[in-house]
Amino acid sequence: MSRNLFALALSALALMAALVSSATSYAQPSSPAAGVIDETNYDQVYERGRLRAKAKDWSGALADYRLAFRLRHGSVPWAAASNRAHAAEMAGYLAEASRYYRYAAERLERSEQGHNPVYKEKIAARRKALDSKVGSIAVRVSPAGGEVMLDDESYGRAPLGETVYAIPGKHKITVTLNGYAPRTTTVVVTAGQTSPVSITLTRKPLSDSPSNNMPAWPGWMGLGVGTAGALAGAVMLGLSVAADDDATALKTKVDGYAGDNVCGSGGIELDGCRDLMDTLQRRNTLRAGGAASLVVGGALVTSGMVWLLIAAPEADGEGGQTALQLAPQFSRNQLGLKCWG
Repeated sequence: MSRNLFALALSALALMAALVSSATSYAQPSSPAAGVIDETNYDQVYERGRLRAKAKDWSGALADYRLAFRLRHGSVPWAAASNRAHAAEMAGYLAEASRYYRYAAERLERSEQGHNPVYKEKIAARRKALDSKVGSIAVRVSPAGGEVMLDDESYGRAPLGETVYAIPGKHKITVTLNGYAPRTTTVVVTAGQTSPVSITLTRKPLSDSPSNNMPAWPGWMGLGVGTAGALAGAVMLGLSVAADDDATALKTKVDGYAGDNVCGSGGIELDGCRDLMDTLQRRNTLRAGGAASLVVGGALVTSGMVWLLIAAPEADGEGGQTALQLAPQFSRNQLGLKCWG
């Protein structure tokens, strides 16, 4: 009897332990502070930032708020922007704090709480307190569309839709735009003041393009070989004309000639017929070789000239270099190549 009671008591204790364990696990929902979170989940990342801010881990909170902003591509509620600004201020990133307090104020105006003066006054007070510690930069870029970087941090493309805040001191501004040479300048920021910066981009010269970095030697080789081939073709055609004159003279001496390739029969001198056939063969060979050499040589000369025009830039009127440009030109009965610098 006592053994049965003891076994029953053990079973009851085991059942109670299981119930307590499951109830404890159910009562403790997963939170960012309890373990690993999904770094791609905005809500979890933002909640972890809030918990770190409560623990006054401002650097960790700021890192989480920055990640949360990236996950939402900057489209967050005004309270999230205000929390990021506060964390940045406490972590010592005053320019970032000013930037996101302003962002929070703009988002607040468009929210349901925009009519609440308490929120407005709180954000305005923080912005006013930071005005004496940071300065701003008014950036103007021509042409529009260039990406503006402040100390290697992108602020978007010009014209900027926001104020660029910075702590007092020297800062580097870089503007880049496809088709234009990048431009970098230094600006000195003073606390409580706005520093104007105007940047004008210049187009990249055509000589900077890969097509103008070709070596020139293939073009010169084409010109040399093509010219030699064309001269050889001209000489061969001249020799073919002389051979044709010789063949004409031999024809008058050979009786019974019946065309370019046949010597007739009857009173024909065999040696004269052989001479005529050899002369005609030499003439035809020189004609074919000369024509082929002229065609190939002309093609090589043309290719060499085109190569050199593309590869070699010419100096412009201001001492710079401008690559020559080529374009095919079509007319009713002609195909040509237009070149301009």
